[in-house]
Amino acid sequence: MGRIVVMFLVLMVGCAHTPSWPAEYPSPQTQEDCMQLFRDIHNIQALRHAAGEDMNIATRRRREGFMSLARYHRKRESWLQREGILRQRVTHLYDIGYEHQCF
Repeated sequence: MGRIVVMFLVLMVGCAHTPSWPAEYPSPQTQEDCMQLFRDIHNIQALRHAAGEDMNIATRRRREGFMSLARYHRKRESWLQREGILRQRVTHLYDIGYEHQCF
């Protein structure tokens, strides 16, 4: 069952594109706003986790000889770019949360 969940997450990440967020996140003013910020952070972290699992699978497949080095490098570069974008976005959201005392 666990493998099915991981494969579903891999499929979701593979089909998804990196969302484009507005440059400015609305400043949380209420507890509900803070909860939405927390949900947004959680969603980004879930994307990061699923993408990391996908990369772990690719690394294992490369190590076992089921993926060419060139394909692995393309996948790794794509993952690094996406991870950088998601990491930057979640860091920004955490900063907003601390600044507005949501945490």
